[in-house]
Amino acid sequence: MNEVISIIESVAVCDASITKANERLTELMFKKGVEEHRLNKLLTTKENIAEDLAKAIQELDAVNTQLLTMPEGPEKEELITEQYRLMYRKRSLAERANTDSITSMVESWIEIGMYNGQIDPLTANIAELETKKAELMNKAKAA
Repeated sequence: MNEVISIIESVAVCDASITKANERLTELMFKKGVEEHRLNKLLTTKENIAEDLAKAIQELDAVNTQLLTMPEGPEKEELITEQYRLMYRKRSLAERANTDSITSMVESWIEIGMYNGQIDPLTANIAELETKKAELMNKAKAA
């Protein structure tokens, strides 16, 4: 048993400690849930970015193919403008897919790990407090 818990001598102190620990546990579980939701949203966003990037690449390929056979004129100028727009969109989506979301996902993953590192020992401490409370109640009944 934990040294701190072993010096507790009353059920009331156990109850107060258990209440405080459960409040902290609830808070950590909520924060972990929020972070897990954020991570799932980032994963979905990354998938959407990948889909948009694939679509932009397809559109750019189609425009490039059309430009090869198109004669000079206003229609070709419009298609060249579209080509530049699609090239920019492709580059922008590729950058977003490779930087922002990955960094954010790693940050969320780290936060979730940090919460897990706090939740597990806290849960164990609550169990020890419950055990100590039961011991103290048994002693009180025996006396």
